[in-house]
Amino acid sequence: MNKNTKLIAVGLGVLLLAAWGKAFSTTRQNGVRYTSEMEMGSDYMTRGLYEKAAQTFLSAAGYRNTAEAHQRALEAYEQAYLEDRHTYRAYKKAAEEAVERHPENKVFLEKLVKLLINEKEYTSAYRYLSKATGEARTDDKMRKLRKEVLYSFQLDWKRYLDYRPLSEGYYAVSEDGSWDYLNADGVSDQSEGLSMAGPVGEKGIRLIVNDSRAMLIGKGGMPEGYVSGTPSDAGVYREGLIPLKIGGTYAFYDLLGDKQFGAYKHASAFTGGKAAVEEGNGWFLIDRTGKRISENSYEDIRLNPDGSCMNRGVMLAKQNGVYYLWNDKEKKISEEGFEDADCVTADHGIAVKKNGKWGFVNGKGRELLPAIYEEAKSFSCGLAGVKEGESWGFIDSDGDVVISPQFTQVDYFNKKGNCLVKPYDGWSFLTRNVKE
Repeated sequence: MNKNTKLIAVGLGVLLLAAWGKAFSTTRQNGVRYTSEMEMGSDYMTRGLYEKAAQTFLSAAGYRNTAEAHQRALEAYEQAYLEDRHTYRAYKKAAEEAVERHPENKVFLEKLVKLLINEKEYTSAYRYLSKATGEARTDDKMRKLRKEVLYSFQLDWKRYLDYRPLSEGYYAVSEDGSWDYLNADGVSDQSEGLSMAGPVGEKGIRLIVNDSRAMLIGKGGMPEGYVSGTPSDAGVYREGLIPLKIGGTYAFYDLLGDKQFGAYKHASAFTGGKAAVEEGNGWFLIDRTGKRISENSYEDIRLNPDGSCMNRGVMLAKQNGVYYLWNDKEKKISEEGFEDADCVTADHGIAVKKNGKWGFVNGKGRELLPAIYEEAKSFSCGLAGVKEGESWGFIDSDGDVVISPQFTQVDYFNKKGNCLVKPYDGWSFLTRNVKE
């Protein structure tokens, strides 16, 4: 090694020692400052100077990023927030920083989420819960909190006497004897004052009765056809035909309001060129000309909320006192029968009754959840209404109760995450706070 190389090596060694010494000194100084700030923050806490204490603990965290410093800061802000909610933004910022620096700390996440819930920032709360890692995500308490936030809701103050289930994105609702339409978010389309409002069908076609005149209208409200007589019930317009009940029986009418065929006890809307009708002592399927196409005869065919008799190739129909699942060829999907059944929804989580209790099967008849409920409705958009005692609530696909039993009746959830429920004195629009 020559003289120059030795000098360079010695110089580098001196620089490294100096850097190490400086780092050691800085670490030592930071440790002293951290301890001082933590002690000062504790003193402020005993004096009731909570916001000042929180800021001091955060200053300590700047010297040493410890969970203890963040925890003490959040405890101080919690007390300050209880005294003055104007400290919310500072508390929120401190909680977000704690979660960011310690992502697996479930205590920090829980404090942030509960703060956001208290301020009704449900979407933000759910976002933080969804991004959680480690124990903050897998802990049973945090999983429960995640579902609590996801399925939190608000009830509209309006009450409706009656309604027709969602069809083509709209409900028909009756308030004080007059009818109106609500979209899937519960917003009126300003059709109030109608004597009758049928469910919305293809291209927005529906039957309304206004000033004792029955007509079929489209999305723009323009009359497409007039109906002779006054219907007492209306089905869903689909595939060019609509079932209407006039004079005690159902018949199918075209868009102009002209009767095409039928005199049935009950009738479904057309789906895939087929409709279910009840005539005489039984139910069967017909085509769009009114011709019977069923070889089978049924004691009952369950109609779905959208007015159809079949959903994704599955039909619920009763033979010999037992309900079975049938395919679109009218062949049994499964040989297992049920004492009762609800309907077939797009979820294919079908509520069925076995041995006096209700449970759930899929579109092939295989059990999804055991029959343990007093009553139940089929799954819709991931939730199913179930009855406990005298009240209805909702479960998710795991069978966990996510909306506690508190309603006298419930409908089905729509794709916007909303549902009509009956608290006690009429139907109300339930809106979930978090939209997935």
